[in-house]
Amino acid sequence: MTNIYVFIIFTLLIILLMGMGVSKGTVTDTRGTFRQLGGRPKQSPVPRNNASDVKLIPDVSFSSNNDKIDLNDNYSSKFASLSDKRSWAGNPQLRYISYLQIDMPRFYHINGIVTKGRSGAKEWVTRYLVEYWDKYQENWVKYPQILPGNNNDNQPMTNSVDFSTDKIRIYPVRWIKRPSLRVGLIGEKAHFSSCRYYKAKIGNLSNESEKAYYQKLYDKSCLKVSKRSYDAVLDNLRMNKRELMQNMSKIEKLEKRREELDELQKQCCVIAKELKRVKDSSCPREQLIDLANRYRNIVETKEKALTRVH
Repeated sequence: MTNIYVFIIFTLLIILLMGMGVSKGTVTDTRGTFRQLGGRPKQSPVPRNNASDVKLIPDVSFSSNNDKIDLNDNYSSKFASLSDKRSWAGNPQLRYISYLQIDMPRFYHINGIVTKGRSGAKEWVTRYLVEYWDKYQENWVKYPQILPGNNNDNQPMTNSVDFSTDKIRIYPVRWIKRPSLRVGLIGEKAHFSSCRYYKAKIGNLSNESEKAYYQKLYDKSCLKVSKRSYDAVLDNLRMNKRELMQNMSKIEKLEKRREELDELQKQCCVIAKELKRVKDSSCPREQLIDLANRYRNIVETKEKALTRVH
């Protein structure tokens, strides 16, 4: 009897432990996503429910490289505005080639792209690529990510981006039924730097005359001195002017002293000649002494003048 009770208790413990093991295993959530307990199911980016909450860039124009070959005018790029009921549609046979181009009236910093499908037709794009025009290098640049599109035909989907341009291209990659697309852009006006553009042209051009043209534009428009630097240079010039005036005054004094020295030199020569003449002739002793004293005075005066000059 005791053995029966032990067996029953042992069996219940095994069942309990098995139940705990199952609770730590995998489960299926209410949306049918198979996941580990405590994890979070992978979800698509959440769309903004109301595109009118954001201010779209106004006065944009639409065009496409398949407008001329697509005879179905109902899918023309003129219907690509986010507010239109119809839509543009790319050519399904030209995946990664067919694009919708959006031109802006000026240079903008783009921080969001809003998309919709074709209203009431159950047609929308689920993945798309973006290219934007680099206005400084003058070439098309691919945005590094494939962006998620819509989940239905009329609910807006907003993706965050980060670049500055005046035109972009959108390439549908995946779609439901047909690559139908309506687009709006979110952004603010950006400053286009002419100086940066000139430098880019100088670096990219091989023609020397064209380089010289843009170098001239850069030098004229961009090599400007700030007020602080200008004031510093002006103060420097004033200081140099004062020093120059002082030096000019010193030079004038030196010129006068040199003229005095030249005059003394002449007087020395005259007296030396007279001394020689008097010495060779019979001359009173007093006259000879007087000439010698005059000569000595002139020499001393000359030496003092030379000391002042140096």
